[in-house]
Amino acid sequence: MRHSKLEIDIITVSSNKMKSSKGAGFTYLEMLIVVGIIILFASFIITYNHVSERQLILVKDQAIILGALQKAKAGSLATFSDVGISCGFGVHFSSSTIPNQIIIYKNIPQATSTNSLALCLAMDHSYQPTVLSSTTEIIYLDKDIRFKSVSSTDIFFVPPDPAIFIDNSSSTPASTIEIETIDGLATKAVKVSNFGQITIK
Repeated sequence: MRHSKLEIDIITVSSNKMKSSKGAGFTYLEMLIVVGIIILFASFIITYNHVSERQLILVKDQAIILGALQKAKAGSLATFSDVGISCGFGVHFSSSTIPNQIIIYKNIPQATSTNSLALCLAMDHSYQPTVLSSTTEIIYLDKDIRFKSVSSTDIFFVPPDPAIFIDNSSSTPASTIEIETIDGLATKAVKVSNFGQITIK
């Protein structure tokens, strides 16, 4: 049986199409490689998002520490004219008894008849809730953040300058409060000098 040239051409074209269609698409190996790459990128993105989330929380908690110190400093200046109320405000950093706790407190004068500067300067400026300290606010660090190192547990501001007492000492030059993510991969710090300068790093 003889075929015409047109029929032969049609058979050839359809045969070529069948051959090319057999080679089209992905092999199992190619599919596995593509799926593997997608999984790799997905895990990278998830890890990156988790790390960046902790970084944001770290910056937020650094701002909270800075805000607590500024609040105590401002509160101390505001109480200078309030005779008989307090001798200033302080910030207590608890990294052992109750971890990751920040307490803003004010010290109550031991003598109720006067609130002179001399009396306030002679007081103990550390946090003593059972003796002379009155807690005004308690703040907790985020569960994913912890204190890495706290060089001083108490920073106290006595008006009018205010005078700065670091762990009940006016001669300590500075204190650094350092926080970190719980995986230890990122840290931030807040530094307070005995001149009242508060900086972040």
